[in-house]
Order: sequence, then structure tokens, then C-alpha cells
Amino acid sequence: QGGRQCFPPGILKPIVSGKVHPRDAILPEAVLLVCAEIRSRIESEEWVRQADECVYVPEEALDKLIRDCHGRWKNAWGVGFREMEPGKATEEIKEYMEAWMMFRREEGQLRLFPIVGKLSGYYPRDYEEKMGEEA
Repeated sequence: QGGRQCFPPGILKPIVSGKVHPRDAILPEAVLLVCAEIRSRIESEEWVRQADECVYVPEEALDKLIRDCHGRWKNAWGVGFREMEPGKATEEIKEYMEAWMMFRREEGQLRLFPIVGKLSGYYPRDYEEKMGEEA
């Protein structure tokens, strides 16, 4: 049978759908930083969580947030992503987030699902200070 089954026959079986996690860690790392900024905006009530726990924003608002993150953190990222035109980086980050069901386009806006407020990525403070000194 070629391999060992993780689950007893007839019980849970893995379902494979959607995209797989990329080998390049820069894209998921960038998404975690974007999620941290989204969380910050939710906590400051700049972006408001609705009764369904989702946040609804114009797509342009998310685009600006991502471009701001790209400008702030690009020096910490690999050369390919760092030198990428900000609009292209924004699209790649949004494609990744949408593929991982972090948001959905609805009626001219984006519906950000609760997961974006639960995942966060941060660089250590000393790294942030070092990056500030190099800028």
C-alpha cells in the first residue's frame, strides 16, 4: 500500500484544497506584519469590528495599509520582495490573504474575517531600532 495511513480507514481523511504555504517565508512574514497593523487599527477603533466579528473596509484602505507596511519593512525582506514595485507587492500580499480566506470581496468593499485580527507578526524591538539606525 506504499505508505502508512495517519487516520483509521473510514475516519477523518485530509482534504486538500486551496494554496499551499509557500517555501519563501517572506510572503507569509509580510502577511503577518499586515495582520498586526490591521489588529492595531481594530484596537484603536480606526477600523470597526461589526456584530459578525468581521471588519468591512474599502479595498483602497487595505491597499494603503499594505503599501505602508511595505515601505516600513521592505529593508528586512529578501531582495526580490524588497525591490518589488509597491503595487505589485500589494497585489501579491492580497492574493495570498484571499487564498487563505482572510478576506472576501463583497459589494464594493472587503470583508476582513476575524482571523486577520488573531494573527500577528512583529520583529524584535532591537531589530526595529537597528533598522531605524540604518535608514
